[in-house]
Amino acid sequence: MVIHFVVLVLGVAFILGALFSAIRTFVVPRGVPDKLTTLVFKTSRYLFSLRLPGSRPDTQERRLAYYAPVTLLSLPAVWLSSLLLGYTAIFWSLGASSWNSAF
Repeated sequence: MVIHFVVLVLGVAFILGALFSAIRTFVVPRGVPDKLTTLVFKTSRYLFSLRLPGSRPDTQERRLAYYAPVTLLSLPAVWLSSLLLGYTAIFWSLGASSWNSAF
């Protein structure tokens, strides 16, 4: 029963984290640092920089031109995935027979 409570708390944390991240990123008029958004941007930057070494500067610049748009478009997918995981965890902890049925 303790594991159900822990999963419930984690599910609520995932949901609140995603909602507050979205609010801090798009709604707050000034820049407010957000850990989830920063993690997504750093991960995306790492993935974009994997193909940069050894290429010409103009090629690097063309590739990095897609960095911000691709990352901004991936943020809603990360938030929605976090919400989905959070609600699935909550439904499972409240008595769903399996993770599939909670999903």
